[in-house]
Amino acid sequence: MTQEKDQFIEQAIAGLDGVIDRSVTDQHRHIYGVTVQYEDIDAGGIVYHATYLNFAERARSALLRTCKFDVQHWLREHRQGFVITHIETDYHSPAHLHDQLYVETSCLQLGGASTILQQDIKSVETGLNFARVLVKAAWIDVENGPRKFPEPLQTVFRSFQPVSR
Repeated sequence: MTQEKDQFIEQAIAGLDGVIDRSVTDQHRHIYGVTVQYEDIDAGGIVYHATYLNFAERARSALLRTCKFDVQHWLREHRQGFVITHIETDYHSPAHLHDQLYVETSCLQLGGASTILQQDIKSVETGLNFARVLVKAAWIDVENGPRKFPEPLQTVFRSFQPVSR
């Protein structure tokens, strides 16, 4: 493989996990891009409702990778990880094949062992909000149940919370 091709591959991979928008100092947000593929739509030509949950899940995973939090390390070494305890979705408008979307993730609430994340799935072109997903996630020890978030993870989530005034 040539060096030029390696650079293209590196650039492509670098963009896979989205970016952290730090333009508002009070609250960071994670932006993750998605293009609607044929597999994402139903027979009516619109994004199947459950697919929005897939987009949100991918964005949450990408947020953690972007923030350099290694979920696999915690699962392997500490037998700790996430479970989703509640999820609700409001659908506002349908997205269609080849629409370019982005998932904007922020942290609404952070407790010792659980968090509530808000994920808006929007049109890149118009900013139209197709769906809002609210996710409550808890941190658990596989054998002993709920545990306090590790400090590095608390720091990640805190940076995505609005600052109270």
